[in-house]
Amino acid sequence: MSQRFTAAAVKGPGNFSAHDATGMVAATVTGEGRLKDVRVATAWRTKVEPTAVGAAVVEAYSAARLNRLEQFGTGFAEGLDEAPPSTRPMPSFSESFGAKLDEVMTRGSTSRAESDATLEAMAAFVREINDSIDSASADVAALQRSQVTGRSARGRVHLQLSGDGEVQRIQYDATWLERAHVANIGRETLVAQDDALRLLAGRSVADVLAASDLGRLQALASDPRALAERLRLRR
Repeated sequence: MSQRFTAAAVKGPGNFSAHDATGMVAATVTGEGRLKDVRVATAWRTKVEPTAVGAAVVEAYSAARLNRLEQFGTGFAEGLDEAPPSTRPMPSFSESFGAKLDEVMTRGSTSRAESDATLEAMAAFVREINDSIDSASADVAALQRSQVTGRSARGRVHLQLSGDGEVQRIQYDATWLERAHVANIGRETLVAQDDALRLLAGRSVADVLAASDLGRLQALASDPRALAERLRLRR
């Protein structure tokens, strides 16, 4: 199934574009959903009030992201009608994590106390994993609820991002908009986004998970020797 998702992702174009309801504002997003370009028609003032330009850009941006999801869905649906992709080969036993863990385990007979200690360590490890999942989920939810606001160099544009990088609100200096060249509107919007992204640096979902107890346990689970010692399988 993961191979079908991967295939669907590469079928679509790299960028996705859409307009707002007036047709005066267009936005383009990347395959990852990041705002890449904003284009405002020279006649925008005939249909959009200066105070509504920010909402129009967000509307076009949201529509472009929706196009991206629809393209992915179409690609995935088409993939279901095709022959299933070849399955990825499973690693041989000698290459598997279980085999590597087996290599570092202490051999020979164990006492009842040692066996009890191992079972207790395993139970504690499972409890710690469950607790870390709850904690990591709460951290990710808090990140997604958070907001940062970036600004263009002269403060003419303020752009708000959610904690996971989605554009939520854009505010333009209405006085500046009245005389701004349309190319500068798009350029300064992206400058404000870059400033907001700078504020988000190191705060992605991946960063949060890596710094969490769950990330620590995941790293431990990839180290056979450390895991064997943690579970009292190595003495």
